[in-house]
Amino acid sequence: MGASVQVFTPEIASEILGNTSVQRDVIQSHVKWLAGQMKSGAFKLNGETIILTGSIENGVVSDGCAALDGQHRLWACVMAGVPFKSLAVFNISANAFDTIDTGRVRSAKNVLDIELHGRKVPAKVRSMASTAIKIVLAFNQKTLRFDRNRMRAVTNADISKFVREDPSLIDLALDIHELGRPPLPPSHLVAVMYMVSPGFPDAIDDFARPLVTGAGLSVDSPVYKLREKLIAMDRKRFYLSMDSSMHLLIKTWNAHATGKDMKILRHRLDYESAPSLLAHPNQPFRTYSKYGAKVTGYLHNPHRKRENQGVDEES
Repeated sequence: MGASVQVFTPEIASEILGNTSVQRDVIQSHVKWLAGQMKSGAFKLNGETIILTGSIENGVVSDGCAALDGQHRLWACVMAGVPFKSLAVFNISANAFDTIDTGRVRSAKNVLDIELHGRKVPAKVRSMASTAIKIVLAFNQKTLRFDRNRMRAVTNADISKFVREDPSLIDLALDIHELGRPPLPPSHLVAVMYMVSPGFPDAIDDFARPLVTGAGLSVDSPVYKLREKLIAMDRKRFYLSMDSSMHLLIKTWNAHATGKDMKILRHRLDYESAPSLLAHPNQPFRTYSKYGAKVTGYLHNPHRKRENQGVDEES
């Protein structure tokens, strides 16, 4: 690693950008503003760095040298057609990308780019997946209850580590994206499906697809009740908090997984605690109130016939 003041010509900037397959999204308005500053001579050497994975020696860019930070300034140089000076830091590992937060703060979906190794994933799916990862990490692993406050502690490094260890959530997000627009935030659905799919391999086809499309649903099915409730709330422009959305989704999944029909779907945040997610057929089924948890049984056969199993979810 080394650092020095470097003159970046449009040719050097273009070569580095050609090697940069992973970066945050380019904000064209910001590039145009920077280009105008460079053309007018107002852009000055100010100590901000351009961070590179390689080096520049006598105007020659090393093989594969890419930009970890400074993409907007490099694009502005190419657009303006004039050189500029900047402090440059050389030979930084590409794995450091998720720890860099200079200039515009990097979003979690930007951090996913480096873990995808140039794989083309739509920005909407990256955003959906990054939020879904935060939701998964916000679950209490002992009780399998969602705790939104835990999301605040999830860092970009946590998200990067998650994807490195299990990239299957990205594929799941792509699958759900292709189904269409669900009646609730898609990241919520991706997170829950990711957590239950190992124990319920048919969850996408049996739960997510009908929730998104409405196909093949009976009027007493939990999925139908959730879909109709969410569509009605959207028509009335009723705001649904993340807690309420997740709690309704989890209650609906639990009823679906246990083979129960549902007459009323409701969750009252004022006195009803977060439900525990049924993620595996042999998982103890707990019900929660503000006075603690109670084991009410085990889910041995998630696909048993739905006969005389109506449940009133009203509290």
